[in-house]
Amino acid sequence: MLPEPITKLIIAEDQAEDAEQIISVLRNSGIALRPQRISTEEELAASLESFTPDLVLANPGCKDITLAAIGRALDATVRRSRGGGRGGGPGWPTPPRRVAGGGGA
Repeated sequence: MLPEPITKLIIAEDQAEDAEQIISVLRNSGIALRPQRISTEEELAASLESFTPDLVLANPGCKDITLAAIGRALDATVRRSRGGGRGGGPGWPTPPRRVAGGGGA
């Protein structure tokens, strides 16, 4: 039997409680997660230095980071990991192409 895959998640959310609620819903749905919450561009940059996300969720209402900034950071990380090109590279078998934004409760 294969081990359950773990989804590496970055969640951009100002409110820790809201991020925890989203993580709980995903886990209760049977998704194994390794989440990291960020709320600033600096936290995102630090996270991407050591963490290759499978999924990025973002609250478009975050005060200190925008969806555009998240997209730019992901694109830059992909380019860096691939030596500036768009071909395959270590840690990024396929580039993350979407940033999902959701409204807060």
